[in-house]
Amino acid sequence: MLYRLLIVEDSPELLEIMSNFFCEEGSGLWTVDIANNGNDAMTKVTGETYDLMILDIMLPGASGFDICKASRSISDCPKLPY
Repeated sequence: MLYRLLIVEDSPELLEIMSNFFCEEGSGLWTVDIANNGNDAMTKVTGETYDLMILDIMLPGASGFDICKASRSISDCPKLPY
């Protein structure tokens, strides 16, 4: 089974490290989508279904808490705010 993961992080370096980790270490297990700001993440969350979300809290645009709240109304996907 292939799981869908959304990583939301505004630091390009950290976003690349996290994305590469899940793509390389979880090869064949994860499909990784990324967003580097809250508004892009909100668009993805309302248009896609994810099995797991890793959310930065302090983001440009919508915060990680805003994204978490919006996604709870349409999905019971686990969220890991940090």
